[in-house]
Amino acid sequence: MGVTGGDDCLVFDVENAGRFGLSICYDMWLPETTRTLVARGAEVILHPVLTHTIDRDVELNIARASAAMFQTYIFDINGIGIGGNGRSCVIDPSGRTIHQSSVQKELIPTEVDFDQARRQRERGMMHLGQPLKSFRDRTVDFSVYDRDK
Repeated sequence: MGVTGGDDCLVFDVENAGRFGLSICYDMWLPETTRTLVARGAEVILHPVLTHTIDRDVELNIARASAAMFQTYIFDINGIGIGGNGRSCVIDPSGRTIHQSSVQKELIPTEVDFDQARRQRERGMMHLGQPLKSFRDRTVDFSVYDRDK
């Protein structure tokens, strides 16, 4: 069909707001893509999908876990009708669902608190875990990320 996979992760700034990252469809199943977007400063990840399969529940769980693990907002937007089975959601940096759509066409008005993501990355989720800081400051080398092995 003339479509080939890319080899870079897209992040961009929205003036007077914050930094956004783009993750599409199957990217969310690979934590390294989300980790890369967040390492490049993404505070919000836009994740459009066209899922019409029975694994939508799993995708929603991955989105919630990724939001908490990477301390970022995730807008997981799924098509409806031929393009998907809906159930789009917005998740905050603690992994809490701010909004969960149904299978109908729907607008999702929501406010993003960029300071929440920034505070959480600095102090930890509920003053507990700081996974981004822990990964960045780690003393352990994860050989799974070594291409030569």
